Amino acid sequence: MDNHEFEALRNPYLKREWKEGNTIFLQHYGRIDRFEVIDRIPEGYVPWLISRDTFSDGRVIPLCQVHDGCYVNPKTLKAYYCKDKETADKVMRVAHRTNSDQWKSIIK
Repeated sequence: MDNHEFEALRNPYLKREWKEGNTIFLQHYGRIDRFEVIDRIPEGYVPWLISRDTFSDGRVIPLCQVHDGCYVNPKTLKAYYCKDKETADKVMRVAHRTNSDQWKSIIK
């Protein structure tokens, strides 16, 4: 057991992030989420409006499928890398303020 694993067991609310291949793992709020890294936004996905400092790389936009207006499917999470942090921040601001697909035009 390495120090990170020991610390995670001691404190399940410890924030920890690591990458394996094409997947980002994020331990936070007492659970571990898996984000498949993608290069195109799939149909039916929206930015998951979790904290912007959740990922160590500020270019990451977490994406999710939402059911019944507010239920996130944790098994289908995706991560999209923007060209820079400013673009990612703008996407998240627009997605937060509007209930539309306007955020997609910022990425193109």
